[in-house]
Amino acid sequence: MDQRQADALLHEIAGMVAQSETRESRDWAGISVVAIVDEASVQVSSYRYGADGRAEPGDPGDLCVNRKFRELHTLMCQPTGRHWKSALMQIRRDTGEVTTDFEYDDASRWKVTPLNLDTMPEQLRPR
Repeated sequence: MDQRQADALLHEIAGMVAQSETRESRDWAGISVVAIVDEASVQVSSYRYGADGRAEPGDPGDLCVNRKFRELHTLMCQPTGRHWKSALMQIRRDTGEVTTDFEYDDASRWKVTPLNLDTMPEQLRPR
């Protein structure tokens, strides 16, 4: 894996997401983006966290974000052929810090569903 290329892609994705969220609302303190990637699809969802602490569904951007996550997924393939299944990107507006975690076993680890709708947005909140 080319670490510089992966870092550049992560930076590009974060910029695309932040720009999209700023178009939606100028009053955000943080963003969490979940990307679930498999052979057939890329699912991207996000939450925007207001300065008042409120969490609301975000706008992670257009399909270019999905394509960039697919590209990152392909680039980060391990020598054994193993891929990550989901990624959690968190952006803090006050510091500009971007962190990304990758899940290699449980694709639904960060997925918001009707069963966890009351708790998952808080678990995804950037800290």
